[in-house]
Amino acid sequence: MPMLRLRDLSKRFGRLKVPKDISLEIERGEFVVLVGPSGSAKRPCFNIIAGLEQANGGTVEIMTAWSIRWRRRTATFAMVF
Repeated sequence: MPMLRLRDLSKRFGRLKVPKDISLEIERGEFVVLVGPSGSAKRPCFNIIAGLEQANGGTVEIMTAWSIRWRRRTATFAMVF
């Protein structure tokens, strides 16, 4: 079961839709990096995952130790500028 799942995630800024329907699953223990040029929607993706912004479409599912009864398991999200 993935620790983080994004399904058809999207955000609108006026007429601009960024990100456009992103889907992603990250399993426990995986190391994932989002890389892209300026303006490629990295920051809105992280802000939506962190709960700082509301997505206009799609879902974000974060599995916690309580939801799947793991012991001492954590998920760490980091943003580097």
